[in-house]
Amino acid sequence: MGNTRFFDWLLAGIIWTIGLGSPTGHTIDIIGVYFPAILGALTVIPVYFLGKELFGRGAGVLAAGLIAILPGEFLGRSILGFTDHHVAETLFTSITILFLVLAIKTANRRQLTFHHLKRRDWSVSARPVTYSLLAGFFMGIYIFTFPGALLFVFLIFLYFVVQFIIDHLKNKSTAYLCIIGVIFFLLPLVTGRLIFVDQYFRFSLFIALLTPLVLYGISWLMTRKAIKPIYYPLSLVGLGLAGVGILYLASPSLIETMLSAFSVFRPTGAALTTIERQPIFRPWQDNPLVLVWGNFTISFFFSIIVLAYFVVFRFKQMSAEKNLLIVWSLVILAATIGQRRFAYYFAVNVALLSGYLSWQALRLAGFQDTGAVIKEAPKPSRRTTRPKDRSSHAINLVNKTLAVLIVFMIVYLPNLVPIVPNVTTAIDTARRPQFAPSDAWVSALDWMRENTPEPFNDPDAYYRLHRKPSPGGSFEYPESAYGVSAWWDYGYWITRIAHRIPNANPSQDRIPVTNIASFFTAQDEDSASKLREELDSSYVVIDHDTAYINPQTGSGKFYAVATWAGKNPAEFFDVYLTPRDNVLAATLYFYPEYYRSLAVHLYNFDGKEVTPETVPVIAYEERTDSTGRVFRIVTGQEQFDTYQEAEEYVSSRESGNYQIVGANPVISPVPLEALDNYRLVHSSDILVAVPGGATLPEVKVFEYIGTGSRVVD
Repeated sequence: MGNTRFFDWLLAGIIWTIGLGSPTGHTIDIIGVYFPAILGALTVIPVYFLGKELFGRGAGVLAAGLIAILPGEFLGRSILGFTDHHVAETLFTSITILFLVLAIKTANRRQLTFHHLKRRDWSVSARPVTYSLLAGFFMGIYIFTFPGALLFVFLIFLYFVVQFIIDHLKNKSTAYLCIIGVIFFLLPLVTGRLIFVDQYFRFSLFIALLTPLVLYGISWLMTRKAIKPIYYPLSLVGLGLAGVGILYLASPSLIETMLSAFSVFRPTGAALTTIERQPIFRPWQDNPLVLVWGNFTISFFFSIIVLAYFVVFRFKQMSAEKNLLIVWSLVILAATIGQRRFAYYFAVNVALLSGYLSWQALRLAGFQDTGAVIKEAPKPSRRTTRPKDRSSHAINLVNKTLAVLIVFMIVYLPNLVPIVPNVTTAIDTARRPQFAPSDAWVSALDWMRENTPEPFNDPDAYYRLHRKPSPGGSFEYPESAYGVSAWWDYGYWITRIAHRIPNANPSQDRIPVTNIASFFTAQDEDSASKLREELDSSYVVIDHDTAYINPQTGSGKFYAVATWAGKNPAEFFDVYLTPRDNVLAATLYFYPEYYRSLAVHLYNFDGKEVTPETVPVIAYEERTDSTGRVFRIVTGQEQFDTYQEAEEYVSSRESGNYQIVGANPVISPVPLEALDNYRLVHSSDILVAVPGGATLPEVKVFEYIGTGSRVVD
């Protein structure tokens, strides 16, 4: 796919319009800060109409109220300053599903067929066709917004397959589904030709477009031949397997690429080092429900109850549009279980399902949905009212009031608790959004912008629109260009604040990230230099989180760096159980490989020569618990004056397990040679504490001086 996204175009268009064609930097920043919050607020609108069309206006009101107060990923990605495309994904998919629900609902009720289109009977076909076009239009916008949009292509494709089977088994015409499906998938396929370069994406949309035609054709043929309906799903399974087999024989790489898109349901390996790609049931503080509760509180469990009820007891009796809600919810739930990031999608499903449950509770208390407003049950005529009826009405009114309070306390209050109790804290959180650069990072990158040479020999080059390379080609950098090596999390900051070229950023593929990880974990300067030449890097920026590991908590990003380098973090550090006061206490020990790593040598020791004063060696035993987990218990420890003596001691042991370790990440038990080709050129004024009462600058900038200094005097 191309690098330009609709989210960027939309934001830039709004800024350009408000700025009258020449917006100032202040205007750009202010609009950018408010943009995600506005998109989040707009999401309330399609959620209301979805609830209204699926379950009635009362449920719509309750669902809209719930999406507005849900904590977690949706709130976090729609907060002031979180200017990324995530909240736009939720908005555009909600609008897409809304119009698709309207298209299916109206087409089903009007029994839309191809004869209506052929006779141009617009009284029947106008609304379903219009809704289908709008759904396809917003689906195209969503695809243009998010490179992982195949997830929604898949779930809507899956819905059509399921609904075709249900309708055919009920001996019901499937023409309306075919018409809606073809129109819906046709629009993003056509626009996709203009905005995509990935073949597998276009091919996936093409398959999705053909599917309603094939499903309708088989259904029509089997109905005409009076073949038993039960053979319909069996024939689809056979046809699907045959299609996959033929496609695999024709283009194995294409089918493998398409199937790899399903990794969103179960990411593995280095992908799990990214917080948003971790499972939502990943244990946190030994509690697998912490993240779920933090995102949805009790509403998650209510939505699961409703979803299970629909699937087990009502699926065959549900209308076609409600089946879309079920398939949509199940797929997004599976994606959310696989990756916590999709919780900002599932927030809409939780709001709709919990809104439905809340409305059912209120209906049991006597409330009715008139289609215009939520009202109580009709009062009896004044002429026939008797004193005892008035008393009964008063009791009913009290019961209804209690029902509203109970629903509020059970469903809404738990979601309000994380947000409302301290408005000052909420405002402060909005002013200092998570993942924003710290003051230390801002000052370091400001220094870099002012004190390092322009990579394009012109400060204004940053603001120019550079020509996009042809497909398969690469951008031609001038001789003056150079890279800045930093962990990929900080790539955008380096571009935006320093106006320099990072070797990796969050939108790049795994190759640049792997190269940076290999560079940072290199065990000697020679191997690091070879990687640096490939990166064409002149500066290295390392912060506290990248190189330093907290010995008490184990927190830090070095484990992610090691994983992306294709290495096991246990090669660099591990947890041992150490006897203390008759109790086994967890202790984090660092291996020589940790201290020799380029990033650690530079950040923890400024790249200087290090001679250890003492070298600890621990003896340990390996044991296995009832679950099969292996753990290590320290049985002894020796101290040596030199690393050579420690090595000789370990190699001379004929039995047992011994390991040279360090307990403090800033005190190396390993001798380190000076990194002569790297020079510390900037340290942030903001310091962070390390063990032993010492401090380190939060961010350090190193220059590669193998080819001469490039720092601007």
